[in-house]
Order: sequence, then C-alpha cells, then structure tokens
Amino acid sequence: MKDRVCIHGAARSIGSSCVELTSGRDHLILDYGKPLEGEGPVPFKIPKKRFHRYQFMLSHSHLDHCGYVNEIPKYQYPINEKIRVLATERTIRAMELQNPDVQLRDIETLCPDLIWGWHGFWYTFVYADHSAPDACSLIISTKRNTFLYTGDFRLHGRRSDDYTQRIQGVLKHRYFAGKPLTIITEATNVGKEMGQSEQDVEDELAKEFEKPGLVMVKMANQNLQRIESVYNACKRSGRIMVTEPYTAYCALELGKQERNLAGELAGKPFDIKPDGKVWKVFNIQSSWTSRLAESGELKQFGGRIKITKDQFESMSDRVVAVANYGMQDFLEKKNLVNRVVWSMWKGYPCYEKLCSRYEVRCIHASGHVYERDLVRFIRELHLERTILMHSGDPMRIAGLIGDCTEPVVLSDGQEIKLRGGRH
Repeated sequence: MKDRVCIHGAARSIGSSCVELTSGRDHLILDYGKPLEGEGPVPFKIPKKRFHRYQFMLSHSHLDHCGYVNEIPKYQYPINEKIRVLATERTIRAMELQNPDVQLRDIETLCPDLIWGWHGFWYTFVYADHSAPDACSLIISTKRNTFLYTGDFRLHGRRSDDYTQRIQGVLKHRYFAGKPLTIITEATNVGKEMGQSEQDVEDELAKEFEKPGLVMVKMANQNLQRIESVYNACKRSGRIMVTEPYTAYCALELGKQERNLAGELAGKPFDIKPDGKVWKVFNIQSSWTSRLAESGELKQFGGRIKITKDQFESMSDRVVAVANYGMQDFLEKKNLVNRVVWSMWKGYPCYEKLCSRYEVRCIHASGHVYERDLVRFIRELHLERTILMHSGDPMRIAGLIGDCTEPVVLSDGQEIKLRGGRH
C-alpha cells in the first residue's frame, strides 16, 4: 500500500496552507489556513463517503496556517469518533489572542521533542524559528516513509542557530531512521537569495532612532523577536518604546514561555515588565484595552496610564511608538508622526497608504527562509524528494536542487503516491 501526499492549499501560492498525508485509512492534515486577504472556502473537507480516521496538526498561529480551525468538525461521519486537533500550548494561546471571541478549548496540546503515535503514524514537533511564537516543524513517519513538514521557518533569526542539527538529530531516532525522507517545505522567498538578519534589523533600528523626531514603527504585535529588536534599539539609542496595552500584553503573555530551539527559555527581554524607563504602556482606548481592563490584566502595568498625551508630545524626540490598536490614529490626529519605520511584509494594503502620506523606511528581516539558506538546508539533509509549496514560483527552487533531490511541484488538490522510494 502506498503513502499519499496531497497539497490542498498553497501549492503554488501563499495563503490557505493545508497538506494531507495518508497512510491506509489514516489521514494527517497539516495546517488549515485562510487566504491572505478576504475569505474563501476551507482548503479541505472531510469526505462523508466512508469511514477514515483524521487528525489535524497546526504548525503555528498565523491565520494563513490556522485560520479555519473553527471549521474543523468535532466528530467524524458516519460514526462518532472525535477528531483530534493538535498544537503547542503557545500556539493555542497566540491564536486566542488574535481571535478573542474564538473558543479553542478542544485543541489538544503537545510538547515538542516528545514522540507520539497515532494509528499508522509516528510524529514529533520540533521548534522552528519564525515570526510567530513557538512555531514548529513536524517530523512524521509511516511504515514506509519519513516526512519533514517545515511549516514557515527561517535560518537568520535569533533562534535559528541549531535548527538543521536538531532536525538531523531527530531523524536518527528509530521511528524515523532508515526510510526514504521527503521534505514538504515553504519557498516563500523565491528569488531573494539573502536578506537582513534579525540582528541586522536591531542595528539599523538603533541608527534610525538616533535621528530627531518621533518614530512610528509598524510591526506585527506577536513577533516577539521584532519587539526584542525594537526594545534593544531603544536602549542603545536612549529612546523610550511606547506601546498600547495589547502589544505589551502579547509580549509578556507569550514571551514568558518563549523557548529557543533547544527547548530552553528564551524570554529576554520579556522576563521584565514595562518599567517606564525603556518601555511605557500608553492606554489608548480600543476594544482590546477595554477587554484587558475588564479582566484586570491592566493591573500588571500598574493599573494606570504610564504616559500622558502631554508627555507624549513633549518627548517626541525620545519616543518610538509601536503603532497598533489605536496608536496610529492618535498620532495622526495629533500630527505627531515625523517618519515611519515599516517592519513587516510589504504586501499588506496599508503599506502603500502609509507611503503616500509619510516618509517610510522599511527595516525588516523576513520570517521566511531565504533562497540560498533553503537550498543549503535541502542539500544538507540528503533528501529522497522535496515537495515545494507556499511559494509564488516553486519551479525556480526546483531548478536549483534537481542535482541533489527529486523536486516535486504540485497544484492545489493534486496528490503524489509514494511507495517508499522515488515515485
């Protein structure tokens, strides 16, 4: 009997990531994401024709990988066997913070680096470096094959140093060794050989913050390494990082258990609370501020506004404002914005709007592996085959790795059957 791999979403695009591994009657669904913009159909529906066993596994908390988690049925048809949905504890918490009205109690937590069995599969989660907290890659084996699903990852962040070595170490385990290895990998940064590292971002931010005038930084609230870079750059340049409560809450709530690839706590600088010297919390009115006030969570910031509007204006040359959840509106109404640092992917619609109004400088390290690092990573693993996805041009990467692995590029809904060697 053959194993099968089907890419249901993001086979030749970015968004709606969903991969199905099948071994006999058993099916693992890896990620269950939404499109990058707007809504669309779920990438995969469990068929009702006959009984099979299904389990969902989520690599990280970004919506293009987990956004349709509430659409997963709780039980299988035609018999009432519960469908399991698995993720790490930090991934579940990050999903809750993104979607406060979503109930995620049915998701089961698994600890990375422990090996688990489910019917025809053995699998483990391995910490990866990405812009989402506790992002993981998944290593899965059947009787005939071993698979590495990278999810989204990079090799140029603060937590990337031993990623390849840890993957190689896990693959030596008796449940995974001795079988043909297939990688299912993202190739987002096709055509971008190399770029900035997270340390490069911190260094450039520190130089930018030395210039006069208030700086407004646009970044993702849950990108803990980027918050760390902004925080460190403020310390180096003598500025104060000002955030609204939600960003501070994300950093403290998610950062207190952030771990590096070795599983050790990697919470610096999140082992301290905003102290008013380098990091102040400005109580901008928003739906999230109201929720945190009602729940009592604002008390951990002293239960009061850490910086007043008058202080904000008087300290404009010393302030770096992380502008989310009301902060940008406040700054614009007060005409306080001198320049903007964009520290995210440029594809978001608000990037062009900001460029039309302000001087915008992009200082950003991608959350995705650069092309040269990806090719080197594939060569080091000695793979039987490489299934490319999550890319606008996977054929380019296929042309770069054909001498060391069998590259496979599918279309959405297309599957490949694997006997245990090359197909």
